[in-house]
Amino acid sequence: MNKFEIVLGDASFLVYIPSKYQNHFNTPINHPHFHIDHEIHIVLDGEAVMEFDGVDTPMKAGDIHIIPRNVCHYYKSHNEQFNKISLLYTMSRHPDVKREFSEYEFYSKMFHCIDRCIIAHDENIMRLGKDLLSLEYTEKNDHIHRTLYAMIFISLAKLVESSSPVSDEETAYNLHSYKDVQEQKKIIEAFFFYRFGENVTIEDLAREIYRSVPQTHRIVKNYFNDNFKTILVKQRMEHACMLVKQGEIKLGDVALACGYNSYNGFLAAFRKYTGKTPEEYRSEFEYGVNRAKSHVSDQQHRYE
Repeated sequence: MNKFEIVLGDASFLVYIPSKYQNHFNTPINHPHFHIDHEIHIVLDGEAVMEFDGVDTPMKAGDIHIIPRNVCHYYKSHNEQFNKISLLYTMSRHPDVKREFSEYEFYSKMFHCIDRCIIAHDENIMRLGKDLLSLEYTEKNDHIHRTLYAMIFISLAKLVESSSPVSDEETAYNLHSYKDVQEQKKIIEAFFFYRFGENVTIEDLAREIYRSVPQTHRIVKNYFNDNFKTILVKQRMEHACMLVKQGEIKLGDVALACGYNSYNGFLAAFRKYTGKTPEEYRSEFEYGVNRAKSHVSDQQHRYE
């Protein structure tokens, strides 16, 4: 196996490829094995059958197989036309690069959320794969190869982030590392209950449950029949209403306690949720309390 490094910002990819691109990158391993790194197969031509954790999976031209770490697999059969590009990669943070936007965090989040084999399709990745293969016969420039591999990784990350090739039902019930579905639901509920006062995003929840952002959106929608932002705002506003009723708490402090750095942002959300400003809501509550007290006092005088 040959290896070389690709650097994308502060992310360093160590890529392993078959020695001298033997047999068009295509050397099927016909015994069960797994890798400690992610593996990617780009099928250019022909057909094959690969077993993933005991499940037979057909491979055909145009398929892109993304295999997570430690998944046992092997080729059961393949025809003479079967032709693919295979590569393994391990990712680390580049020690000499410091950036405000972390490519390492971005790519790590995308790929480490994958917990089962994914079969996807992308014309751009297929084109890059074919370019990489054709260049092997005409050009030995390492810089060109590194550039093409870097473009493949960027395209793969976008593919994983923007679209999941599994159904919503599979995402919610099958694609998670927790044996009990209710365990995952409890973690999400706890996230909203305990962290609504922080400046949290869907990305933070995705890291909590080890999912990609698109998968997390679907999981939340499946469990609670609503989207992440709506649930978060509802949790914040219910807590805000409780605090606003307590007249001794400043409204600016209420906004901060509910995760809003700007009072205007809090005001807009509160008005949309209740139909009133915080001042109006507090005044109406205090008026109602005073009326109730007055009514109780009148009743007491009546029976004296």
